[in-house]
Amino acid sequence: MLELKLIDRGRKGWAWEVQDHTGAVLGRGREKTRLAARYQAERALFQLLAVGWKSDEFRRARNE
Repeated sequence: MLELKLIDRGRKGWAWEVQDHTGAVLGRGREKTRLAARYQAERALFQLLAVGWKSDEFRRARNE
């Protein structure tokens, strides 16, 4: 399972991260507006799904 995280950085804008279920960061960035940060985070998530990203647990369960 993947999770999007938006972080308010005050005057510096917004940071975003895409994390897996263990909390490992798969993508990160910064934008000036919350809307732009959300868009970029969702775009990164879609790209991970489009290339067939699968967690290590999913791969292990599938091979057993």
